[in-house]
Amino acid sequence: EAGGAPRRRYLDGDHSWRIYHAPKLPQVPVIWNPKVFKLVSAHQVKLSDAAMVEKAGQGLMHWNAAYAPVVRLRQISTGYVFTVINVHLIRGAVNQGLPRRDAPRTYRVYRHQVRAVKRAVRGQRERGLPVYVTGDFNVGYVADRRERVRKLPYRRMTSVHQIANWK
Repeated sequence: EAGGAPRRRYLDGDHSWRIYHAPKLPQVPVIWNPKVFKLVSAHQVKLSDAAMVEKAGQGLMHWNAAYAPVVRLRQISTGYVFTVINVHLIRGAVNQGLPRRDAPRTYRVYRHQVRAVKRAVRGQRERGLPVYVTGDFNVGYVADRRERVRKLPYRRMTSVHQIANWK
């Protein structure tokens, strides 16, 4: 969320780092030190379409289509090339590692986003690249690991050999 409107001017004005955000989602950037890493390529992947989802309280609200930046970097000193995917998934879909029964629309969007992240990881791996996924999955890791719901991040991401950094 470092790329939100009030921070945007600061991020764009400080040239001691480089930044890439999905053109359609500037709030979720990948930021790197240009003295350590060189940009190889960058693009965005669509995580979900716009949808009407449950509003906290009652009713429905519009949720914009979601995107994630996919940034390939090369470490200057070693030549190590890798991909960073930064995500911020929809909130309010999961509670205590289980789908929220009062938010089926939100949960459908969330499942779609998790599936899209997994697809993006696979796509980068098919190019022979190590992949690091960062960001906010809007799920409690411990509860997700405990419940192991097939369509939630723990099961989806471990199925493509992604390991949480706090595991």
